[in-house]
Amino acid sequence: MTAIRNIETRKMANGGYVSTIVIDGHDVLVYQPLDKMESDIINYGYSAPLLLVFGKGRFTEEEAAEHAERTKLALIAQENGGSVVYVNPLTEWEKEEPVCMKRSFPRPRSSRKALPTACCTMTRS
Repeated sequence: MTAIRNIETRKMANGGYVSTIVIDGHDVLVYQPLDKMESDIINYGYSAPLLLVFGKGRFTEEEAAEHAERTKLALIAQENGGSVVYVNPLTEWEKEEPVCMKRSFPRPRSSRKALPTACCTMTRS
């Protein structure tokens, strides 16, 4: 996986923002609805949800914002200080190669147990 070197953010007509990130050739669109929680305040005891969407096809920035609002995912994100993340396929998900990424998370200082290993597998259907 290559390092993320560029993130483009654009304000949408409804007051939200869409940031575009390219990761291994995939466009990842992060839709941040209009903030109602003042989530820019640093609070290390709070974690915001990321709602992931792997659509049937590619979303444009406008389509991602419209979909998030229409399906009420934006409302869930807005009420909880989160974002809706759209991961676009290179062409179609059915044509993607299977991938398994494993990452072992470091143990928090306050815990003697290691956090579980996360495994995300994408397979052809």
